[in-house]
Amino acid sequence: MNGSVIYLTTVSRPDIAYAVVKLSQYVNNLNSTHIAAMKHFYCYLVGTQNLSIVYSQEQELHGYSDSSYASDPDDCKPFCDCVFFLYAGPIS
Repeated sequence: MNGSVIYLTTVSRPDIAYAVVKLSQYVNNLNSTHIAAMKHFYCYLVGTQNLSIVYSQEQELHGYSDSSYASDPDDCKPFCDCVFFLYAGPIS
């Protein structure tokens, strides 16, 4: 992963943040599985470049969370994340 892809995650593409972090862990030790995952990732970027978030008139704040404990076989660390929606679009 190069810096421009990491920059995308903070500016305009928060949907790719998890994939970028996971793929970045293997940059120094790539194998064929990682290269296939990177090709799939870039195909996803190309296929979704014209999609955008659409906000509505709904002014309610909604929040969702998800977690998993030691389900990642690579590092066995817990994972927790959340998303908040306002005007029916993600804001955080």
